[in-house]
Amino acid sequence: MRKSLTFLALMLWMAACASSTPLQQRWDEAEAECADASSDACVTLVCGDTACGFFRCEDVPGEVLLVRGLPPRPPPVAVAPAPGSGPRRNWGGSMGLPGDPEPVMVFPWYGNPKPVPPQRQLPAGKFEKHHIFPQARDLAEWFKEQGVDIHQYTIPIPRHIHQRIHSNGPKGGEWNKAWREFKEVNPKALPQEIFRHAGELIYRFQLLGGPIQQYH
Repeated sequence: MRKSLTFLALMLWMAACASSTPLQQRWDEAEAECADASSDACVTLVCGDTACGFFRCEDVPGEVLLVRGLPPRPPPVAVAPAPGSGPRRNWGGSMGLPGDPEPVMVFPWYGNPKPVPPQRQLPAGKFEKHHIFPQARDLAEWFKEQGVDIHQYTIPIPRHIHQRIHSNGPKGGEWNKAWREFKEVNPKALPQEIFRHAGELIYRFQLLGGPIQQYH
């Protein structure tokens, strides 16, 4: 569960370490992921000249944690080598982080300007918990067969967006349709592949990022 939650958090580009925000008062039962700095989902994006890396929040100084907004589309992503191997072992230092911390994931960036970190302080308003993995019976049963607990992964999104992505189209709207299309093409998908596709859908639908939390 720890590995899967960390992987999903990275693919969604979530840095959920912000202090208390209006969202956390409006979103019932929501808790700040970074109340505990060791939380699996608490990661932040730091970029150098040619590469970016996701680092654990506790490894990054507060002044580095700048928030700007969700990029229009994600850069190419590649999962980093195993710890202690490959070029990433010195990336913390090359990005100017004290103590040369080990990134949990890295990817090359050759564009200009650099990708910006996701928004961590969400605006005030009515938010609802969105199941990243749909609850529709046919999809829920498939996720369970593939080893994914759908109730472990929800994110807060504005209510009007939540209604939009589930209202256009049959049986749960465009969001569920996108997952059914993936399921048809990848009936034996591994959890890692499912999590990666979840990240792609987040960008496709341009959903706001927030702390990953259990539904209940």
